[in-house]
Amino acid sequence: MCGSIVISASTVTINAGRQLKVRIRARASSANVTASNSEAGGLLGWAMTDSRIINSYATGNVTVGSSAGGGLVGWFNGVIENTYATGTISGASGLGGLVGVNHGAITNSY
Repeated sequence: MCGSIVISASTVTINAGRQLKVRIRARASSANVTASNSEAGGLLGWAMTDSRIINSYATGNVTVGSSAGGGLVGWFNGVIENTYATGTISGASGLGGLVGVNHGAITNSY
């Protein structure tokens, strides 16, 4: 997926919305994401409860109006393996190059 996305909502995502127990494998996004509020990511906005993202990446820029902005995921709870994000992340708080707010395990990712 490529291009730019501008959304005025609490949760902004490219491939999935606010989800429980997400499974993402071998996905990519080059879209730029701008959210007026929070929980925005280049691939996924928000996921919890034993979610998994494996062998995936995002290269677009992510801008959040408040918090939880990440190059790959805005807010996450689960396992992230073999991933990367290369875009610029901007916002007020809870920001990360890969994950904005993380409550899980990350391995072999950058």
